[in-house]
Amino acid sequence: MEKTVKYNYEFDFPDGTKRAFTVELDATTLSLAQRAPSDGASSADGNLPDWTALDFHKCDVCPLDEKKHPRCPAAMASAEILDFFKDRISYEEVTVKITGDTRGYFKKTKLQEAVGSLLGLLMATSGCPVLEKLKPMTVLHMPFAKAAETIYRVVSMYLLSQYFVARHGGLPDWEIKNLSGIYAAIRAVNKSFSKRIMSVLEKDAGANALVILDCFALAATMSIDNQQIKKLEGLFEGYLKEVASVKDSGG
Repeated sequence: MEKTVKYNYEFDFPDGTKRAFTVELDATTLSLAQRAPSDGASSADGNLPDWTALDFHKCDVCPLDEKKHPRCPAAMASAEILDFFKDRISYEEVTVKITGDTRGYFKKTKLQEAVGSLLGLLMATSGCPVLEKLKPMTVLHMPFAKAAETIYRVVSMYLLSQYFVARHGGLPDWEIKNLSGIYAAIRAVNKSFSKRIMSVLEKDAGANALVILDCFALAATMSIDNQQIKKLEGLFEGYLKEVASVKDSGG
């Protein structure tokens, strides 16, 4: 079994600028094990900017103590990436190639979408106690996912988490009542994190990437709250036929 899960992001700009970032996760915990640019550039971790301090626009939902955790985990994980993109424009065209251990993605898109995908991966695996609820999804990282795809993956992930909660003796939430609360907290983190980076970014690519992430969080929350998730019900007809058959037979 592999000890790590790796994702490599390669950015290719029309002006000839190229930059690559490698995200390495512990295969067991899915925690961020290493983040280094594959082109040999020095890491920003040795000289973290002031905006990574935990008490700088600290999230209202953050349970961390500044004395024990002087730096925001999500900010530390994304400092180097945001520093590189700070003078770029969000709607700038970029070609991005993303490769993992089992598959790859290639797309010509706006920079904000590409940075949003990378930030989402980094922040979920950074050690942030709020965003870690999304960490199980990173083992099957899906860049450029549409809102409907994100909803499908989130709900599936959440129900699997409740299966494990039950196996460990906890009370599972099979009705998916608590998922909206989880995403409300995630949106609160995105909002506060946007304030962090808006204070230092020269242009807007990083900030707009967070807007995209927040839109996905909102989409998932609204779909669950408005019962739009029922639209997925038809996909499981093969299972529902069995239920109908039992009912018809009086079983």
